[in-house]
Amino acid sequence: VVEMVLQDDARLDHAKLVDEAEQSFHIATTALRLAAGARYNGFVLPLGGRLVRNETRVRLTAAGAECRLAGAYVAAGDGQVDNAIFIDHASPGAESRVVFKGVIDDTARGVFQGKTLVRQQAQKTDGHQLHKALLLSPGAEVNAKPELEIYADDVKCGHGATAAQLDEDMVFYLLARGIPEARA
Repeated sequence: VVEMVLQDDARLDHAKLVDEAEQSFHIATTALRLAAGARYNGFVLPLGGRLVRNETRVRLTAAGAECRLAGAYVAAGDGQVDNAIFIDHASPGAESRVVFKGVIDDTARGVFQGKTLVRQQAQKTDGHQLHKALLLSPGAEVNAKPELEIYADDVKCGHGATAAQLDEDMVFYLLARGIPEARA
């Protein structure tokens, strides 16, 4: 567990690499609290492990607080990468951005659970979340659940999730240009 409190106008850039052995379990929680004008930029890169679970909980407590979370993950073999994010807009005039992208192969599984809560008093909130995944094999699986729970009237919020397999036409294009099949 990592807990961070960013006071007024504080800035923090935070990167986390998870590169565990194939049979390892990595369970982690990051809790953040941002005051007025505080800015947090976080990036997580899980590359390996049997089970990797990254939970991030953010509370934006004052106007001008800004949280940007990004992540890229690779799941292969029979591993699972689970990213759970909860953003609590507890005050007006705060902003959050969440963008995660995954590549899943073999019989691995990717999970994205993102929830943005906008409390009634949090007018002028600007919150967005996005998850994109590429499935490299027929046994690969992704479960994405972006959520918005909004109790304020004057907000700008959105969410989305996409998952796709490799496009055969794109692979053919690369093969036609002399790129070996495995690399294409």
